[in-house]
Amino acid sequence: MKLKQVLLFMLCIAVFSCSSESTETPNEEEQNNTDNTLLKRMVETYDGETSTTTFTYDGNKLITYEESDGWKNVYTYENNKLVREDQYVDYELNAYLILEYNANGQLSSFKEYFLEPSGLGESVNNYILTHNNDNTISIDMYYGDENSQDEFYGTYTYYLNEKNISKIESSVSSWSLTFNYDDKNGMFKNVHDIEVINITSQTEFGAYYIRGNTNNSLSRIDTDEYGAATEAYEYTYNTNGYPKTATFTDSYEGNMGTNEYVSTIEFFYE
Repeated sequence: MKLKQVLLFMLCIAVFSCSSESTETPNEEEQNNTDNTLLKRMVETYDGETSTTTFTYDGNKLITYEESDGWKNVYTYENNKLVREDQYVDYELNAYLILEYNANGQLSSFKEYFLEPSGLGESVNNYILTHNNDNTISIDMYYGDENSQDEFYGTYTYYLNEKNISKIESSVSSWSLTFNYDDKNGMFKNVHDIEVINITSQTEFGAYYIRGNTNNSLSRIDTDEYGAATEAYEYTYNTNGYPKTATFTDSYEGNMGTNEYVSTIEFFYE
C-alpha cells in the first residue's frame, strides 16, 4: 500500500501486519501515567483475522515501527535529532530517508532514496522546507537520481493546527489532504520528534497510523478531480484519555466506483 501512496504522490500530485496474541487487555493499559504514555502495540481485526503493529523505543524516541507482514521502519538519531529512516518491505531494505536541519533546529530538507526492490528504480526525491510565519510549511519537491535532483515537481503547503497537520495542498493540481482530530490525548503525543515524523509520514516513508500528534486523527480525506478516499476512526478512550479501541473505515467514492473496508483496532501502551 505504501508504494501505491508514493506513486499517487509523485504521479497524481501527492504523497496492518499477522496474527499476534495479546498478553494485556485495554483495562490493564488504563493504569499508565499519562505524562509518559507511549503506544507500543496495535491489534487490528478484519473479517475474523488479526494483524499486529509493534513500536519500540529508546526512552521516548521511536526506534522501530514494524508490521508482522514484513513492513518495517527503523529510525536513527544524532544529537537528539532524527537523521535517518530505513524502510524494509518483506524484510528487505526498500528505501531510506536522510534528514537535515537548519540553525534553529527545524527540519530544513529530507531526501528519499529508492532502491531497486522498491520498483521505483534508483530514484531520489528531495524536499526543501520553508517554515512560514502563518503556521504553514512550504515544501518544494525536486526529483532525480543520486547525483542530482534538479527537476522541480511542485510545492506542497502544509497547514498546521497547533502541532497537528490540518491540510496539505499541491501547487500543481486540485489534489489535497484534509485532516480532522479529536480533543483527547494523541496516541503519539509523547513521541520524540513527532512533528518531524508527521511530515515524513505523508510521503513514501509514512507509517500508516502516524497521522496525529497532539490529538488523534478522526478522518483523513484524500481528494482529487477523480474522487475522494476517506480514512475515518471512531474511538473509545481509557481513563487517561488515550484511545482504547477504534472502528476504522477506509472508503472510496469516485470515477473508479465505490468500496469500503471496516476493521476494529485495540491500542496497548507502556
